[in-house]
Amino acid sequence: SGGGGGGFLCRCWRRGRRRRIAALTLALGRRPDCVDGFVAVVPLGPDPASGLWEFEHVATAAGVPTPGSGRPPTAERGVVLVLVPEGPFVMGSNASEAREEKPAHAVQVPAFLVAKYEMTQAQWQRATGTEPSQFRGDPRRPVEQVSWEEISAALPKVGLRLPTEAEWEYAARAGTTTDWWTGDDTAGLASAGNLADLASKRSEVMLFDSEDWDDGHGPPCPVGSYRPNAFGLHDTIGNVWEWCEDTYQPGYEGAPSDGSAWIVEGVTNRSYRSGSFAYPAITARSASRDGYARTNRDREVGLRPAMSIRPAR
Repeated sequence: SGGGGGGFLCRCWRRGRRRRIAALTLALGRRPDCVDGFVAVVPLGPDPASGLWEFEHVATAAGVPTPGSGRPPTAERGVVLVLVPEGPFVMGSNASEAREEKPAHAVQVPAFLVAKYEMTQAQWQRATGTEPSQFRGDPRRPVEQVSWEEISAALPKVGLRLPTEAEWEYAARAGTTTDWWTGDDTAGLASAGNLADLASKRSEVMLFDSEDWDDGHGPPCPVGSYRPNAFGLHDTIGNVWEWCEDTYQPGYEGAPSDGSAWIVEGVTNRSYRSGSFAYPAITARSASRDGYARTNRDREVGLRPAMSIRPAR
């Protein structure tokens, strides 16, 4: 024993990855002070490709989840959370012409859980009882037309939260330092994310010039339709923009270096990431960022939930 489940979790987290997994699995079932919403997730096991452990969120599922990772998303599944390991990375880009991405700076991100996919319309409906999206017809599509305020009120009720900008970029990069996790050029993006392309042009949903490929998808497509990054996360490039917790600042001067949300009093705009089906590839680079009024709803903006891992009090 010696300190209970929370202390055991924290000690094991420092000792090695295998023990971290065992400690987290025990903590999920034993101690409410170890993982937010601990009673509402079921361990699925490690993803066959990434090796990272995954957990399914019960409150957003249509039934009781069964263990087993690597399965495709369905309308009935709850939010699948990936255990992202702690680590350092360089956030932002000094090579970019966009001043909001500068200066690039070192950040140490603690371990956390983040959704493998964007939150679907079915999951949002089960969590909130509402169906706000414009692009309906398939409940596996990402929920959109939800404001930052609505999300921040709804997620804590089911033990979830929005990721910080640092967490989002760290997870989206998945160990890469290139413009996209696919590389520094657009080769390979057609299979990695739903961006403005010839399919978007046909569906008349794009706002800017299209890319010169055709992936067959125009408006937001069902989550998981594109290949994942090295952490097993899908749709970090395009589909819908994803709200983050932080207030939006036009640059990183004074930004925290510990992975926490950057909250500036008096600033009402909130940050969002990832690009969308209506925007070109340059807006979906790992470092790309923008801000939006916290009360605004948009058909191109959705979310990717997260969950904290925290020590016992």
